[in-house]
Amino acid sequence: MKRLSDKQCNDMLSTLLEASQIGQWDNVYNKYNTPAHLEFPIGEMLNEKIRGFIFAWKLQNCLTIMPIERIDRFNAQGLEGKIRVMTSLITALLVYRELPKYRCQIFR
Repeated sequence: MKRLSDKQCNDMLSTLLEASQIGQWDNVYNKYNTPAHLEFPIGEMLNEKIRGFIFAWKLQNCLTIMPIERIDRFNAQGLEGKIRVMTSLITALLVYRELPKYRCQIFR
């Protein structure tokens, strides 16, 4: 899987927003309902904006704790570790939108 750039993520989010506004959601859903994995520092689990996602992922037992590596581009010291979640690209993009810049990465 390749890491998506911030520009790619933002372009996809714009496409999702535009599709929902003009009633073309089905086409975009079919295009973006593909497997992806999302990574973010463990500290973001306390972020209220993604609390519902965290709760659902915990119930599904799909959260994996991993160490932060040098290649990760998080704005973090690396002491806390990171969370990896296997999910759909749509869900990953919705979470990406809610987290601070440089605190999330998506692989597709």
